[in-house]
Amino acid sequence: MKVVLSAVFLLLLMFPFAYGQDFYDIETVNTIELTFQQSNWDYILDSLFELGDEYRLIGTAVINGQFFDSVGVRYKGHSSYSANRVKNPFNIKLDYIIENQLYQNYGTIKLANGFSDPSFVRETLAYEIARKYMPASKANYINVYVNGALIGLYTNVQAVDKYFLNNFFYYDDNPLFKDINVDGFPPKGCINSSAIWGYLGDDSSCYVNDFEMKSDSGWSELMDFLYVLSYQTSYLEDEFDIDRQLWVLAFDILLINLDSQVAYQRNFYLYQVLTGQFTPMVWDLNMCFGGMKDLGGGGGPGGGSHLDLTGMQHLDPFVHADNSNFPAIKNVLSNTTHQKMFIAHMKTIMEENISNGWYETRANYLQTIIDDDVQADPNKFYSYTAFLTNVDNSYNDAVGITQLMEGRESYLSGLSEFTATQPSFRNIGCTPASPEANTTVSFTADVSNATSVMLAYRQILDGVFDEAIMYDDGAHNDGAAGDGTYGVSVAIATGDINYYVYAKNSNAGAFSPEHAAFEFYTAEVSAPTNSDIYINEFLASNATTYADQNGEYDDWIELYNSTDDDISLNGYYLTDDLAEPDQWIFPDTFIAANGYLLIWADDDGEQEGLHANFKISASGESLILSNPSLTVLDQITFGAQTEDVSYGRYPDGADNWIEFTVPTPDASNTLAINEPPEFEWTVYTPNRPTSTQSVYVQTKVTDDNGLTDVSLKYDAESGYITRTMYDDGNHHDSQAGDNIYGTSIPGYSNMTWVSFYIEAADDSAAVTLEPEAIQLKYQIIDLPSIEIRINEIMAENDTTIVDPDSGGGYPDWFELYNPGGSTVNLEGYYLTDDLTEPAKWAIPAGVTIDPGEYLLFRAD
Repeated sequence: MKVVLSAVFLLLLMFPFAYGQDFYDIETVNTIELTFQQSNWDYILDSLFELGDEYRLIGTAVINGQFFDSVGVRYKGHSSYSANRVKNPFNIKLDYIIENQLYQNYGTIKLANGFSDPSFVRETLAYEIARKYMPASKANYINVYVNGALIGLYTNVQAVDKYFLNNFFYYDDNPLFKDINVDGFPPKGCINSSAIWGYLGDDSSCYVNDFEMKSDSGWSELMDFLYVLSYQTSYLEDEFDIDRQLWVLAFDILLINLDSQVAYQRNFYLYQVLTGQFTPMVWDLNMCFGGMKDLGGGGGPGGGSHLDLTGMQHLDPFVHADNSNFPAIKNVLSNTTHQKMFIAHMKTIMEENISNGWYETRANYLQTIIDDDVQADPNKFYSYTAFLTNVDNSYNDAVGITQLMEGRESYLSGLSEFTATQPSFRNIGCTPASPEANTTVSFTADVSNATSVMLAYRQILDGVFDEAIMYDDGAHNDGAAGDGTYGVSVAIATGDINYYVYAKNSNAGAFSPEHAAFEFYTAEVSAPTNSDIYINEFLASNATTYADQNGEYDDWIELYNSTDDDISLNGYYLTDDLAEPDQWIFPDTFIAANGYLLIWADDDGEQEGLHANFKISASGESLILSNPSLTVLDQITFGAQTEDVSYGRYPDGADNWIEFTVPTPDASNTLAINEPPEFEWTVYTPNRPTSTQSVYVQTKVTDDNGLTDVSLKYDAESGYITRTMYDDGNHHDSQAGDNIYGTSIPGYSNMTWVSFYIEAADDSAAVTLEPEAIQLKYQIIDLPSIEIRINEIMAENDTTIVDPDSGGGYPDWFELYNPGGSTVNLEGYYLTDDLTEPAKWAIPAGVTIDPGEYLLFRAD
C-alpha cells in the first residue's frame, strides 16, 4: 500500500547538471537538499514513523544540483532513530510518485546518521571489505539539508533493490526478504521458537514479526527453506548457498559485527537466486568493529552475554556452532569440510585487510575525506575530538577500531585452526586453454600439503557449481602418480566455463582463487561449428499471442534450418535441463530447407503434433538442442521473460538475441510494427499558482523509432496555444537527452482556469496524447495578503482529543494559526471541504485570532 501525505509542490528552478562520478564513489561527499512545504516536517516524519514504513512525506530533492519532484521521504532505523533527535536516518524514494525517476539508476536512497560510531568510518570501511568477497552495497557520504538548514553528514548506503539484484544475480524478481526484528510472540498456532531463522510453522503469518517480504511473492519458498534449515539438513545445499553463508559468517565474526545473524534476527537480506538456493547478504554495518557488544537478548540466542573489549577480541570463531538457537550457524558448521572452508575464508579476510594494517590505513584515509564535513555537522552525536581518536582508541563505550582488531588478530593467529599449514597451489589451468563446445576438457593443478583436491565448475552464469574429485594417480591426465599434480577431465557443452579449486588436509583447507566462489577462473569456450540448425526464437509466457491446434496458449520453441537442404530430426533431442540432455526426443520429422519448425513446450504428449514433455520457465533457464549422439548443437541461457514477448535471433540464425514485442512463430524473425510514443509520467509545478507565477511542465516520453515533436497545448479560457517542449537541459526539462521534456505556461489573471495536454509524434507519424481523454487543469488563485493557515487536522479522532461540550465525544477537528504580527478578525471568512461550495460555513461575528495564536474548530 502506498500512502501519500500530500503537499503543494514548491517551485525550484532546474539547471542542467552533469555529474561525472558514481553516486557512491568513496572520494565524493554528496549533497542532498530536501524541501517540504510544511515547516513542521520533523514532527510529521516522527508521526509517520509510528504508522509504518509505507507512510511518507512528499517533497522535492536536489542531489548534487539535479532536481527531483514528488519524492517520498520517511525516517528509518531501530536504535538509530529517536523522535527526540534532530539527526535521524532517512529513506528517500525518488520514484515514489514519478515512475523511473532515478539518479544514476538509483531510485531509493538510504542514509544512516552515524549513531554509535564516533569514528564515522565503521560502515563505509566494513562495506568496502565485504564487497571484496560477496554481494554487498556501496557506501560513501552525503550532507543533508532540509528546508535550507544543514542537518548533518550521513553515510550513504546503496539500497538492496532491483538494480542491485540485477547487478549481482542477473535477475531481480525472485523472493527477497529483509529482517524486521519486531518484538513479540508469533500468532497462536505457530511454533514458539527462539531460534534465529527458526521454522515457526506453515502459515506465513507466523513470520511477519521476523521477516519483511520485499518481493511480490515468496512466503512458501521461505518457509520451505527454514524447514530444511531446521529439520532436513541433508537437503540443505539444495536450499542454501553454503559458500555465501560461510563468507558472511567469516566476515561478521572476524570483524565483531554482532548486530547481525550472529546474535540477533536482524540486519540481513535473504534472496532466492535462480538456482533455487537462498543466499544471505549483509546489511546495516554501522555497528561493525565492536559497535554492538551483546551476543543476544536475555533468555534468547546467546543467553544475553555482554562482551567487554577482551571478550570481543577473544570471541571464538565457532561461536554458536553448537547452539540450536542458531541453525544457520550450527547446521552449516557441523560439517567438517564446511569448518575448514569457513576458516580459509576468515584467514583470507584477515590477511588481506587486518594483519597487513590495510584497514587502519584505509580508516584514516576515509576520515581525511570527511574531516571538514564532520567539523561542520551541527548535530553530530560525538565531538570532533572523539572523531579523531576513535579509530585507535576507545571513546566512552565505543571501542577503538585498531585497539579491537589488533587484539583480535593476535588472538586468532594463535589458534590451531589458523596456524595449521594450508594446501598451496601453482599452475592451475585446463587443456585446451580455449576449448570448443561439446568436447572433453582436462583440468590440472599443482597442489602441495593436500590429501584431497576438488574442482568446482559450471557453464551457466550464477548456476550451481558441479564438483569433481581431482586425482594424482597418473590416470587422469595429471602426469605421474604422486607428483603433486592433480587432474580430472569433464565433458562440457556450450558456454564459458567458470571454475575454482578447493584442497584440504586433515587440519586446514584452501581455495584458488582465494575469493572463490565469489571469484573464479574462466575458460572461454568457442561456439559449436557443426550445427546448421538453430534455436531461433521461443516464447516462455504465452498468454494471447499464438495458440496450438487445440486453442491452447502454450510455450513454444522455434528451430531454423540455415541450409538449402531438408534435414531429418529423427532421434534429435530437446531439453531445458543440462543434466538430462535426452529429456525429449524428436519423432520421425524433418525441418525444411531454409525453413522453420515449431515445437510446443507444454508437457502434453497426448496432443497431436510436436509437443515436448517440458515447459519453459519464464523466470529463466536454458534450452539445449542435441543430435542423436547427444552432441550439443545449440544452446541458449536466458533470464526472466515478459508475457507475450518472445526472445529470438535477429536476423535468423545470428548470434544477436533480441525481444520481439510481436512474436513471429514458424516464420522469419522480423521487427515489430512501429509502436507509438509512450508517456511514462507528467508533472507540473506549482499546482496552485498565483497570477505572477509561471507553471513548469515536465513529461517523460519515449519511442522505439525516435520522436519528431513533443508539444504542449494549453487553453487559458481564450483558445489553445501550442508551445514546443524540449529535451535540451535548458527548458526546465532535467538533463539533455534523458527523454524528459519541459516547457512553461505563463501567468494569467486571478481565478483563470488553464487546461492543457501534451502531444508527441514519432518519425512514423504515430501520435500519442497525454492524457488520452480528460485534460489536465489548474486555476490561478491569488491568496490574500493576510495568511491565516490551516495548521493541523485530525480526520479520524477516535480516542485522542475529547470535546468537553459534546458530553465526552471525539469529533473530527482542525486548527487555524495566525503567523502574522497583528490580530485578525475572522468575521466574513468561510470554511469548506468542497471547492464548488466555498461559502459552505461562515465564521460567526466576534471570532478573532491573535498573532502567533491557534484556533480550534470541531468538524462535527
